[in-house]
Amino acid sequence: MDGFEGPVEDSHGTWSVGDRVGRTPRWTTYRGTDEEGDPIAIRTPTGTVPEDRHDRFDALARQWGTVDERRTVRGLLDWGTDPEPWVAVEYVPDELEAWATGATLETARACDPRTRAELLFDVCEVLRTYSRYGSTPCHLALHPDCLSFRVDGEGPVAVVDDWGLSRLVEDPTPTPYTAPEQLEGDHASKRTDVYRIGALAAAVLGNGSPFPDVDADDPGALAAAIREGIDVDALADDLPEGAIRPTRRATATDPADRYATTYPLGRDLLDAVPPVDTADRRADALAATVVPTPESSAAESGSGESEPGSAGSERGSAETGTATKDEEDASTTDASTAAAATTDASDPGGKSAGGDADGSDGGGSRRSFLKYGVGAFTLAGVGLGGLVAMDRNDPTAEPLQGGTTSTDGSGDGTGTETQSEGGETDSEEDAATEITGGTVTVDVGAFQALEGLPGAIADSDVSDEIDVETRSSEGGPERLEEFLSRVDAGDPTPDVMLVSNSELGLLASADATEPLSAHADDHPIGEVLGEAFPALEAMGRHPGDGEVHALPYAFMPDAILYRKPAFEEAGYQGLDDWMTSPPTWTEWSRAVANARRDRGFVWSGQPNILAMTFTGVLAGFGGAYYGTEDRAPGDDAPVTVDESPGIRAANVLHDLAIGGDRTDGAIERISPREVFEYYYAEPREQFLDGHAIAAKLPLAMAMEGIRQEDDAIGMMPLPAGSARSRTTVYGQYAVVNPNTELLGEALAVVRGLRSPTVASLVFENGWFPTMNGDPFSVDAVASSPYEPHAPAIRFMAENAVLEPATETWYHERSGVGEAIYRAITDDPDAGLREAASILDGN
Repeated sequence: MDGFEGPVEDSHGTWSVGDRVGRTPRWTTYRGTDEEGDPIAIRTPTGTVPEDRHDRFDALARQWGTVDERRTVRGLLDWGTDPEPWVAVEYVPDELEAWATGATLETARACDPRTRAELLFDVCEVLRTYSRYGSTPCHLALHPDCLSFRVDGEGPVAVVDDWGLSRLVEDPTPTPYTAPEQLEGDHASKRTDVYRIGALAAAVLGNGSPFPDVDADDPGALAAAIREGIDVDALADDLPEGAIRPTRRATATDPADRYATTYPLGRDLLDAVPPVDTADRRADALAATVVPTPESSAAESGSGESEPGSAGSERGSAETGTATKDEEDASTTDASTAAAATTDASDPGGKSAGGDADGSDGGGSRRSFLKYGVGAFTLAGVGLGGLVAMDRNDPTAEPLQGGTTSTDGSGDGTGTETQSEGGETDSEEDAATEITGGTVTVDVGAFQALEGLPGAIADSDVSDEIDVETRSSEGGPERLEEFLSRVDAGDPTPDVMLVSNSELGLLASADATEPLSAHADDHPIGEVLGEAFPALEAMGRHPGDGEVHALPYAFMPDAILYRKPAFEEAGYQGLDDWMTSPPTWTEWSRAVANARRDRGFVWSGQPNILAMTFTGVLAGFGGAYYGTEDRAPGDDAPVTVDESPGIRAANVLHDLAIGGDRTDGAIERISPREVFEYYYAEPREQFLDGHAIAAKLPLAMAMEGIRQEDDAIGMMPLPAGSARSRTTVYGQYAVVNPNTELLGEALAVVRGLRSPTVASLVFENGWFPTMNGDPFSVDAVASSPYEPHAPAIRFMAENAVLEPATETWYHERSGVGEAIYRAITDDPDAGLREAASILDGN
């Protein structure tokens, strides 16, 4: 706006333009005032925004305006494109010069390391929140001159602006925070934001720049350095030890090697710096949310007048709903406890940086209160009042000064909202998950039979305002890769994905799933979380943060079916007891041998699925592919497959199909060696044709035999090892696209998968509904041919074991199966070591 004189004007008012405060590679900033003379800032992108991009500038500004009531988003008062694109924004006086000159990182670096990490976490979280409300899911222009770091009544907080407006400049010059793909003009995605935050982390947690040896004013040299990549190892001496790995991953030159979204990056950066004592907190360099001039505070004068941009202006009341200063005397606390927090702070635009004018945290930061001392805030010029401080790693609230703590989250009467565990206020969680109607798209994969889902949902208790549309495909890796690409690109569809347990591992590892448990308190989805079988529920939790990211809605045990007459003729009685008290492997092999020696028991041992067969046997001896069998482990969990339980499991399967004395003669040979060539169809045919008296089969494949022979067929879980009986179970899950624009509606549809109408549809297609821990509570199941076997099916579900839901397992299961085949048929030690090596990524 150099050379431009006079005011600028648009739909929300007339704004003066004063002296230029500073110029950065992205923005040029001027002092300004509103029509009442209150201070604001006028900014224009540095460089030329072509006229054909002015409409896009207006659209992006409007999206910014939809979220600018949040304490972590700078207040946008007005914008226009005449005489060239500009925005009028609020600011805190102490931050203006640093913000306008791109020097805000220095104020953050003056803080203690823990505070720096928390400020970076705020940036990650505000991007995640904004992606839900703006139609543009990425920022793409993170840089020091679109950031500010403040301290308010709730503690230090990062404030973000720009939202991609500066990217509209023609041929923008690179900055130290430009991602490599942006130099090439590639389509940018959320992984671009991940890179830019990683570069900011290198600067904020390190020595001030991701490229300390490169002249940032030399575009050619800087671009070459960006293409070569940030040398995190060279910066390691200045970074906290725990921050090296996440910074290296976030700033990988290949976007595919980065975090998929900002959330796990923010979490890992936060975990990299341990909490500190109150006395060690340093936040006095941050801009305080104080009144710029005594005259601008209507509340202090008692006049009740609105501040610029607040409810007294068209912008405040009609578009953002920002409250007046009269409502500004409360702040929120964690949902478990609350205390009033009063402060004299206010700012232009009608928003305290401590929250909305009504005291709420706008939700851009999903954090708990921080454990800051009184001194840390008073140094910054903020009166604490009755602030309750809370460390993110220690949820115990402690009042600091004055105020009272209530048990119902209401504080001392001045607070009007409570804050959820994730940091959003109740009202904002409600808004994020509000159901206003729309069409939720569900990708059912290869389960084309579930195309009847729209009707089943419509017949459930899901709101009539919600419609369901299904997509189906052949499934396979291409389906998942397409979904991951959509998530990375910010695509909100499909809103819901139905996936198998192994597919879930790939999506969870890529952080491509919305955490369902984050909405348990403000949405009916909470009514069905934690109500299925333990192993299925545990597998739906993210291996990193422990949050529920997937809802199990269907399962299928890999049960053992056997012909009762053959065993009764061999003298065995009370066979129904096997449904909940199965014999050991030794007892089972002898029983089959007595009833019919050789080819009596068939199972699927083809290497591609042998790992699945091995899963239950291994678990029965107390082992697992990773360090735990009860939940989804991370890829870095210890691998135990090559220890004693694995050896014993391999020996059992060897002696069943090959014979010998690996089990010291305890196991009889009752299976043909051909089982190592069998997929699922062969055991089924062998059993139905009477060539075998027992078979291990997924129950959907056994339905025909059960219907034909009624009481002649028995069912039992997998035989017990030295630990117990653990049966392999196939699980089906629903996950929500983190970009969905219909979050409340998508959650409602996922909850509807646990309704009786959908449960009946699931059963018609060969699966069992999880329901509330009892699939037989659904009439369709209770009246089916499976009803006589209900005790066995319940036992298998309650004692289920699933394959690991990890990305490694998804990609390497066939290789693991080949290694296990060699362990069973040849050398158990060598084969299982090979399997462990594959799982360890070696």
